[in-house]
Amino acid sequence: MQISNPGAVSRFSRHLQCSLFLGLLFFGMQATAGSDAPGTGFIKLVVPYAAGGPTDQIARKIAQALGERIGRPIIVDNKTGGGGSIATNSVVRSEPDGATILFNSSAMAIDPVLRRNLPFDVLRDLTPVTTAVVSPLVILVNPQVPAKNISEFVTYAKANPGKVNFGSGGAGSSLHMTTELFALEAGVKLVHVPYKGGGESIVAAIANNIQVVVNPMPSALQYAKNGRQLRALAVTSAKRSPNWPELPTVAESGVKGLEMFDSTIWYQFYVPSKTPNAIVDSLNSNIRTALQSAELSHWLQSQGLEALGDTTAQAAQRLQSEVKRWDSVVKKTGLRID
Repeated sequence: MQISNPGAVSRFSRHLQCSLFLGLLFFGMQATAGSDAPGTGFIKLVVPYAAGGPTDQIARKIAQALGERIGRPIIVDNKTGGGGSIATNSVVRSEPDGATILFNSSAMAIDPVLRRNLPFDVLRDLTPVTTAVVSPLVILVNPQVPAKNISEFVTYAKANPGKVNFGSGGAGSSLHMTTELFALEAGVKLVHVPYKGGGESIVAAIANNIQVVVNPMPSALQYAKNGRQLRALAVTSAKRSPNWPELPTVAESGVKGLEMFDSTIWYQFYVPSKTPNAIVDSLNSNIRTALQSAELSHWLQSQGLEALGDTTAQAAQRLQSEVKRWDSVVKKTGLRID
């Protein structure tokens, strides 16, 4: 056989060898980085809130660390609307292959007991992978409220039934429900004034349009650390926050009915319920490892958040117990969102 252009063949051979080498190198990198990660290709992380919001920011930070861990790109898909039901339903209906994951807050345990006719059953149709992050809340009052602690506030509220207003970022939100739980267990009557977001409720509290508001730790530190714009009374978690260790818990107030008070915002990852256990376990392991990275841990702490990363069984138990808790609150207060 006669070779008409040996130089061209030589160049083609070198090109082929280079392509094969790069392909093998890429495959090796993928195998090393994500050897215990299910599937290939990108992962879609569905977030039921707008881009730029607190939940979205947390999701993107964890997604970045998780993507680096498993060697797969993670695309955040913000599906807003329907009080989060549109995003949740899209994951419920997705293929149970670990390629579509839901990231949502503790609203997951509230919506099923507040909203009628949801097109899914949270406990039946989804599997919690892990509780990634927990965020303590802080009870804040306008400085004109004559109360320096929870005990004094409860006394003041009981002396003024129905005259103390509290705000939240919307009816049925974790901030709203935590305040309803507090009022129920403290035996006081507070009037709810819903706003379009947590920021608006903070502004209203500073202006004394409302007297009390429950908000996450970052905004509490921003507006109440100096005690001039708002006054912090207590943190709602079972333990004091390392971001504000001198601030007591609600349970430390000594008020009857509040001895075991503990209500926080938490964030979980979910996959469709038919997802194989091997995939769920792999995701759980990789997310928990990602949460331990120095950069992510530092960022979460700076935001007043606590990285948790529990087991799938513990995450499922949290969701079940929280649904039961909020169902009890709804029944006792008569709350309902249609």
